[in-house]
Amino acid sequence: MEKTIVLSSTQKGYISDYFWAIIWSVGLWIFASWCCSFYETMMDSYAPFQFLVFIFGVLTYIAIAAIALYNIHSAIYKTRTVDTFYLNDKGYWNKLSSNSYGFPFSKSNKQVVFDRIIHIDVDQGSICRILNTGILKVKMITFTNADSKEEDWNIYGIKNPYDRKAELEKALLDHEGLMVKMSADK
Repeated sequence: MEKTIVLSSTQKGYISDYFWAIIWSVGLWIFASWCCSFYETMMDSYAPFQFLVFIFGVLTYIAIAAIALYNIHSAIYKTRTVDTFYLNDKGYWNKLSSNSYGFPFSKSNKQVVFDRIIHIDVDQGSICRILNTGILKVKMITFTNADSKEEDWNIYGIKNPYDRKAELEKALLDHEGLMVKMSADK
C-alpha cells in the first residue's frame, strides 16, 4: 500500500483567478482613466474635490498593479504547491503536509496532524468546471484531553477534483479510526 497521497496544484487550476483578475483590471482601468480625465477637465474650475478625484485615480492604478503582481506570483509560485497525506506506522492516515514555494527561492512547509477527516468537499466555479479543476476542501479533527479541534484545509487548483475526492474517501475508509462524512451532493 502506498504511504502517501499526493495532490499537486496546476496552472490550469488557476485560470478562473486569472480571468477574474483581467475583468477587474479592465474595470478599474476604465475607472482610473475616467478619474484622470475628469481631473484634467476640472483643473480650470478649481473645484474643492478635484484633487480627491485624482487621488482615486492614482489609488486605482495602484490596485491594478497589485492585482497584476498577485497573479504573476500565482502563475509562478502558487501552482507549484504540493499537498501530501501521510500514512503513519500503525497504518492510519494522520498527517497532511503542504509544500509551497515563494519569492525568490524560499520554501514553506505547513503540516497538520489529525485524528479524523470528518468532511471532504469539492468547490468549483463555472470556469473550473469546464476545465475539470477545482478546490478540495478537507475538514479534519484532532482530539485533545478535554476538547476537540477542527481545522479546515483547502487544496487549490487540482485536476479532476471529484476523482481525487473519491480516491481520498476510498483510502480513508479503509483505515480504522478515520471516518469520512459523505457530502450531500452524492
